Amino acid sequence: MTNGTNYKKVNVLIIGAGAAGLQCASKLLFPDDGTVEGEMSLMILEARNRVGGRIYTATQTATKLTTGETVSFPRDIGAAWLHGTGSVTEGIEDQNPMLRLLQETTPLGQSVAEYHLKPIFKGNGWTRPDTILHKDGRIALYRKGERIRNDSPMIRAAIERHYHIQLEIAKVADHLDEIEEGKQTQRLSMGQVRSELIETTVGEEKEDSSLVGDLVPFYAFLSENWHGISEDDLQLDFVTRMEPPMQTDELYVDEGDYEGPHCKLNHGMEKVIEPLYNRVADRIHLNEQVMTVSRRPDSGVRIQTSSGLTVDADCCISTIPVGCLQKQYKTLFTSPLTNEAIEGIQSLNTGFYKKVFLTFDEMFWQTEEPVLGLVRTADQADEIGRYLLVYNFLAKDSIPCLEAILCGNSGKWAVSKSDDEIRTAVLNFIEDAMNVENLASKCVACDISRWEEDPFTLGAYSSYKLGTSERHVEAMQEPQWDGDLIIAGEFTEDEDMGSVFAALFSGERAALQVREALKKKV
Repeated sequence: MTNGTNYKKVNVLIIGAGAAGLQCASKLLFPDDGTVEGEMSLMILEARNRVGGRIYTATQTATKLTTGETVSFPRDIGAAWLHGTGSVTEGIEDQNPMLRLLQETTPLGQSVAEYHLKPIFKGNGWTRPDTILHKDGRIALYRKGERIRNDSPMIRAAIERHYHIQLEIAKVADHLDEIEEGKQTQRLSMGQVRSELIETTVGEEKEDSSLVGDLVPFYAFLSENWHGISEDDLQLDFVTRMEPPMQTDELYVDEGDYEGPHCKLNHGMEKVIEPLYNRVADRIHLNEQVMTVSRRPDSGVRIQTSSGLTVDADCCISTIPVGCLQKQYKTLFTSPLTNEAIEGIQSLNTGFYKKVFLTFDEMFWQTEEPVLGLVRTADQADEIGRYLLVYNFLAKDSIPCLEAILCGNSGKWAVSKSDDEIRTAVLNFIEDAMNVENLASKCVACDISRWEEDPFTLGAYSSYKLGTSERHVEAMQEPQWDGDLIIAGEFTEDEDMGSVFAALFSGERAALQVREALKKKV
């Protein structure tokens, strides 16, 4: 028998104080019907010394060039976007759940939009580049040292070629479905199908130029940035059911986002979870890394932490990221999970997505568009490839900072590389694409996100592997151990996987499952 201060007994134990864990706790203690569960004993164990998980807002400082003053601003190391505000169609509201939480931290007399939201795109710029980026003037494209105008006929030709190829890819998927080989679309990658089609589709176009040839893959690269993985790992079925074939991108299509503006947050992403934290703060125990989760012989779950704490709970919710589960599930769960749940855990990718935040002593780029799309010369391409997406969010405020994104193959290359190696590779790329020199001497600071190396995440976010199907995700949603163990987190939601709202949805789902499990114990 376990006694003393290192032993606790509760109704509900939640592992992880990220968005999913905080949402689950909030829904359990403060249900939507307005009741308050004062009698429920609930504890949240968090391995870090802070809450939020991959929502982490840091304070950055830089020198404002117009005044010379040092200014501070929030910088989101992890999740950083509100992907669509939502819409109302025929009286039915489809609002991003993050907005409801932001409303709670909006000062009286102000709107959520004016206080919290900084709209960057009118829609999904990664999957709708023509309408959202080019036609709305939100991107500055550079290739081999020259800027390409958004109204260039070469951009128009490249966009048309891009969508022609997308239509051909969709035809391949449709054909496989027609001959009852639909599962083949789960095993084929977008990259494989594209490479098999590209020679034919490009060869058909007599007006092809090296510029068009360089730009067409850039739009596929934008899609990689949206999904967070290389097209070589991106499942044909997953993309084609999310992105229906189009000859234009004027209309919104649900691609794991909401309709409406895609926004940054003026005060950082931590404002999204602040209301949840405020409701459950007294239930959170920091610096408590869970080492084992065991099924008790009679009923319930026993959890042991690195500090020596033992907790017996009627029900346990694990929001441990899937990258950690893939590495540790055999030793973490001393009682076995179902084979289906294990297969589901192993079926997912943990994406590579690094933010390289660069601060300079001058603004060598004379443009305020929020996105810089860079194409470098083929003979200079190294491990980070020929294409680079750079965010230019602070130029309007005369703050000389850029944020380069390394995802997919370039993100994979950057894992475990030193800051100097990554910094040098990115600066060399920018020099080549924008025809500038000596950036190393102008770069006064470089900060790099490291979610892939972080032992409490082991990945930026989750996505399908080749061969993954919806049944794998559904299996992870099923309660384990007769309902005593429930798995939650962004990786347990199918179409919204990888997003903050997926984590929120999973926490809400887990809370409902906990209630059902506890009813059976009464």
